[in-house]
Amino acid sequence: MSQVKCTQCGTELSGKERFCPRCGHAVEETQAQATAAPETETSDVPLVVTEQPASGRRGKKLTPLSVFLSILICIVLVILETGTSLAGIVKMSLGETAIETAVGNVALAELKTAQLSGSGDRGETLPELIYDSISPEFKDYMPEKEEALDAIEDILEEDFVKDFLAEKTQDYVSDILTDSGDGRIEVDEVTDLIRENRKKLEDLTQGAYRITDSDIEEIGEYLEQNKVLEDMELSQLQGENEPAFDLVQNLFSYWMLGILAGLCLLFLVLLFLVNRKFRRSMVYVGISFLIVGAADVVLAMMTGSISDMLNDALKLGKNFYVTLLSPVRINSFIVGGCTLLVGLLGLILPQVFRKKRPAAGR
Repeated sequence: MSQVKCTQCGTELSGKERFCPRCGHAVEETQAQATAAPETETSDVPLVVTEQPASGRRGKKLTPLSVFLSILICIVLVILETGTSLAGIVKMSLGETAIETAVGNVALAELKTAQLSGSGDRGETLPELIYDSISPEFKDYMPEKEEALDAIEDILEEDFVKDFLAEKTQDYVSDILTDSGDGRIEVDEVTDLIRENRKKLEDLTQGAYRITDSDIEEIGEYLEQNKVLEDMELSQLQGENEPAFDLVQNLFSYWMLGILAGLCLLFLVLLFLVNRKFRRSMVYVGISFLIVGAADVVLAMMTGSISDMLNDALKLGKNFYVTLLSPVRINSFIVGGCTLLVGLLGLILPQVFRKKRPAAGR
């Protein structure tokens, strides 16, 4: 029998005593307590602790298949996010205010009729076109041609002309983005504009000539015969660049925006399901946002080149397109910067939280 100590005074006992010889405490009670108490001395055999995986974390190892699927989903996400971002930027940028400002910056007096029609066979300016379409009877009451052209240039800067052009330009842009119409300027619209503002036109003759309905009809016939307005119809441009117009109209439609947003959400969910770890999924999400943000910034820097391309298609002057795309440039920088920030946070924050997590078993 192993030796025990008296629980009362600490005297070592052989185990045969019934009472402690020093303090008289009962030995049976001391042995019972010693038997119930666990050994406190450490053993010489090293203790090996095997770390068991936490519950619910099995099967989360990084596999080549999960990496491949994650990269594939990330590529699709980049495409979807870029399309959604581009469509949103253009829709919120090309509003009525932007178009009115752009039209206000168009130098109408410097426009060539060949630029408007795209035919390239007419070198006259827009004021010269208007002057040539005026009936001879009316010209007899007008000043000399140069002075008359100066007066026509002044009229082209009038608010009623600018407002009319801004309204028609808005129709063109809406038709391009949504395919809601043909995008055209009708001869009747021009003649009605002249009829409503004939008093300002009569000032060219200092009131010596009164514009009649017959004069206005002659102007309409001239526009029809020379097909200036017909050549400016959006359908003419669509016929020459049909694939590009179809792509733009489909991309910037509201139903396409909804589909793109829904697909983005779906592929985000798939990305988390494939990785099964929040931190690893956020790395791919962060990378996709960084790529999209960089694309938005590149778009902002390319607005000048885009202005040149648009001016080649319909020559309204580069300054017109630069002004029109100015909100696109600004919004692209803003959206791109915010997207880049979200991408950086997606990469950094999971790593920060990982470092702050306490070690297992502490």
